[in-house]
Amino acid sequence: MRGTDVVSLIFQNCLAMRYIILLYSFFNLATVSAQNTFWKYLDMSGDGSEEPYDMEIRNDTVFIWGLGTCGEERCMHYYQFNIDGDLLLSKDYPGVIPGRRVTFLDDIFYLPIRHLSDNNQGADGFRLGKYDLKGNLLSTVKYDLNDHADSPVFDADYYFSYGSIAYADHILIYGEVLDEQVSGQKRQTCMFWYNEVDLSLDTIIFIDPKEEVIDTWDAAIDQNGLLTLLVEYRERLSDGKEEDHIVYVKYNEDGQLADFWDGPVWSGRYAHNSLVISNANDIIMPFEQLDAFISSDVEVKIIDTSGNTKWREEIGLKNVPIGERGYLDLMQSSDGHIVGCGRAASAIAEFDGAHIFKLDYTTGAMLWDRAYSDWILSTGLRRPKYMFLFNVEELSDGSFFACGLRRRSIKIDGVTDLIDDLLLIRVDADGCLEPGCGGTKQALSGVPAYDLILSPESLWYYQKFGSESGMVKKTYRWTDISPDTIILEGSTTEYLDPREHYQYTDFDFLFSVSEGGRKIYVGENREELLYDFSLEVGDIFTSDYTEHPLEVIESDTMRLSNKAKRRYWVLACMDNPENTITWIDGIGSYYGVLWPKNFCEGDYGDKKLTCFYRFERLAHMNPDVGGCLLPSSTDDRDFLILSAITAYPNPTQDHVTLTAPPDLLIDRLELLDTQGRTHNSFYENSSEVRLDLSGYPSGLYFVSIYTEKGRVVKKVVLE
Repeated sequence: MRGTDVVSLIFQNCLAMRYIILLYSFFNLATVSAQNTFWKYLDMSGDGSEEPYDMEIRNDTVFIWGLGTCGEERCMHYYQFNIDGDLLLSKDYPGVIPGRRVTFLDDIFYLPIRHLSDNNQGADGFRLGKYDLKGNLLSTVKYDLNDHADSPVFDADYYFSYGSIAYADHILIYGEVLDEQVSGQKRQTCMFWYNEVDLSLDTIIFIDPKEEVIDTWDAAIDQNGLLTLLVEYRERLSDGKEEDHIVYVKYNEDGQLADFWDGPVWSGRYAHNSLVISNANDIIMPFEQLDAFISSDVEVKIIDTSGNTKWREEIGLKNVPIGERGYLDLMQSSDGHIVGCGRAASAIAEFDGAHIFKLDYTTGAMLWDRAYSDWILSTGLRRPKYMFLFNVEELSDGSFFACGLRRRSIKIDGVTDLIDDLLLIRVDADGCLEPGCGGTKQALSGVPAYDLILSPESLWYYQKFGSESGMVKKTYRWTDISPDTIILEGSTTEYLDPREHYQYTDFDFLFSVSEGGRKIYVGENREELLYDFSLEVGDIFTSDYTEHPLEVIESDTMRLSNKAKRRYWVLACMDNPENTITWIDGIGSYYGVLWPKNFCEGDYGDKKLTCFYRFERLAHMNPDVGGCLLPSSTDDRDFLILSAITAYPNPTQDHVTLTAPPDLLIDRLELLDTQGRTHNSFYENSSEVRLDLSGYPSGLYFVSIYTEKGRVVKKVVLE
């Protein structure tokens, strides 16, 4: 698993969150909560690492199994929590190392374990443990390849059990066996089938659909009752090189190979690669391309029963040279969509945090994603605490409960060491700790680093009046990642979707920043001050950039379209006070990041901001425009066609009609509120669609209109 040194900035409405620190005799607990949501970390052992391998929720009771410490050695931990994060049961198992996946049946759970007291520290066979819900060991048994008459021939020196799953009347352990006597070592994946009642060994199966299978990551039962495993195999090429492929393999109840999907080359390993089988029998799995433009891009992929990829959605920050979003767990929520968790990180965007995201099941589009950062004990490098979520599940009220780790440093005998506390987070159905939260970055505690303007995670779309193309897209690239850096501006007149394209015609215009990004200058040597985001009402702004002094006449916070809070400043020209310009922190002005220096004379230039994207999602729409244009083509004619789509009446009291030119069909509509939540999706094939809004609360909505020429977002006001 890769790590990237990163820093995070979050919205400021976390001021209402309460900070509670409770001390127990055997662990410390820190928690922040709002209504039924919370986050907390627990130091259960005081001197070691907490890794929650697996989590199960039954009747809103949370069961967690993982690896921790008992004294000075690693051991298994078992916990029970209620949905408020209160500890109900804690149990340690000295000398026991757990596998990663647990099987939970009624009041019993089964998991592969290793006893450190066994030969070779328990790696001389596969051991299955059977426990009751109080954590009491009921029975345990270990087998190796010699314990079955029809065992495949393999000289196994080490056994690495990964997980367990219940199938028919069996409990299966899946993992790998290793032969160290072979040159370069030989690894083979396999399954041991235990009888559920007495844990006797029924059969042993080597998983070998093609070439050399080297890892079995996860297992699930599909809608047809077939055992499905997510495996990785290695293909040795004629030139001596190797390629890894990730595939799924299916078995029936007789242990016969029923099907497998021969997947493409992939790259990237995590502590766990999750496999989910949807209600429609699709395979949902993580994936990473070897030839990805940015090495840290990862994907969620959905595969149908024929092995065809229905869609693949990148989770990485595609337009960011230094970014990472690794993740560990996936699930299908009660509304049918896909929820995942892990870690989100970007050195340029300066954040690092636990991550939860939600994808549309039909299209793969990101519905929301949140990165939660803890700054309370951050270092002098503006770096939050390292956090990673391992598991996420849905509670009965639609909220989500996740567990993971939070890393911190301690001193033992004068030596600094890093340990991992157990991290618990409960968020609402929109991934929020506070109602109506906005944006990707979410602050848990502490003082976040300042959110810099001109961040490479952002995209600016402008209408350029009178130009041949009609639209200009801007982005920015840093020459380094220091607090006082040089920034290059890149632009293109092509109609590029931010989630599909990241190339620009050139990077040439120079900006520079100082004071942690609060001051923006034009020029590499800070010749002209362009923005000063430390000004207060009544302050006078003077700069060589404009010959006119400006007075700050208003300053407050505003909500962006994604509900994130941003501060704004209204500056009036002291020579002509009727002419004003508005600065928005992190965005610039509605007339361009390089705002018109002659606005005092009434010259506001020839372009206007239409849409601002942050982390590949719509963050703000200029209130003076009717919608955002996101064509997928570079054809100028598509711009004119999509611009002609209308929404009327607007404002409305009950319905709105979307009308496209006769030769353009509306394929699909999505109705979203200001928090980015999708209220409904409508599949159409018409140039005119009447949308009934009579059952919705009054307020501002966005209608996302999909066509073969691209996508348009229209604002609709429901009175």
